Amino acid sequence: MTCARHKKHMGRVAASVAVAGMRRGMGRALIAAVLLLGMGCANYTFELVAQPEEGGSVSVSPEPGRRGTYRKNAELTLSAMANEAYRFARWEGDLEGTDAETTLVMDSDKSATAVFLPLADDQDPDLTAAGLSRSLRNCIS
Repeated sequence: MTCARHKKHMGRVAASVAVAGMRRGMGRALIAAVLLLGMGCANYTFELVAQPEEGGSVSVSPEPGRRGTYRKNAELTLSAMANEAYRFARWEGDLEGTDAETTLVMDSDKSATAVFLPLADDQDPDLTAAGLSRSLRNCIS
């Protein structure tokens, strides 16, 4: 059932509950009707940040809907890609873990931060995942 159809259906159910309650003199039925109306489709916001910004880029799939929100239980795929001289360290916020690509289920408003750290002076940038990827692309082209 689409969100609009769901809201229309719940409106009818709530109206029926309210009318039945008023006929019986039950004030609680009106409260139940109001609660039913509020049970429509939930939409949640999601904020994705790279920290520090120069450390890398982040992406989310799928893109949010027209209002910049996601429907309840939407599954998002998050990706973090380190820039040269940085490495992806971890996710913070409503997401934990060290995998550069991960998923998140939208069951409330959420935010996630991809934390990037500078490579150590003694760490060869060509031996990181981003460096190896660049090297492979250079070899192929």
